[in-house]
Amino acid sequence: MKCTNNNQIFYECIFNIVCFTCFFGACHVKECIDDYFMKVIAHLYIFRRIFLSKKDKERNK
Repeated sequence: MKCTNNNQIFYECIFNIVCFTCFFGACHVKECIDDYFMKVIAHLYIFRRIFLSKKDKERNK
């Protein structure tokens, strides 16, 4: 969920995970924080799946 207020500037980095608002305070920080945590959890899940699939391949050799 993106914040849509035109008075806000976003800096997104590290695989588009981090969402900061800055310009006269932050109106929609909650949505950005929710978005941040959802993306972090999704990335952790993906990395876990990759890691586990590599271990399974090594184990099945």
